[in-house]
Amino acid sequence: MNQISKWFDFFYFYRCKGRDNYIMLNETIIAVLITLTINAIILKLTGHLQWPRWKAYGKFVVYILLSGVGVFFIGVFWYIYILGHPILGFVFHIYWCKKHELDWKRVDPIKYIESEKAYIKSLEDKKSK
Repeated sequence: MNQISKWFDFFYFYRCKGRDNYIMLNETIIAVLITLTINAIILKLTGHLQWPRWKAYGKFVVYILLSGVGVFFIGVFWYIYILGHPILGFVFHIYWCKKHELDWKRVDPIKYIESEKAYIKSLEDKKSK
């Protein structure tokens, strides 16, 4: 067995017994790197708009873990989640700002967080009734 074949076997894991269905470890690493890049940009741009503060970092970690595990076990179709999740978040951000009469491009963090707190309070009021 030559050296290239050894490396080829190392980077592939057998996924389903009895089938020729392989998934590349490199693919998982690439997916996590794409996720890190996208999420780092999002955290830098919108992290100050999240309340409580730990929520932004928690989302960051969970999104990266879900992306890596999803690509590893599901495969390339999980890229739909990796790219779709930030897009849906962006669409929701625009919707939220329009609903609360905020400028979605240059939103004031204090007003944005106040609108989140008011929404949470309204949910708690509905729950207590």
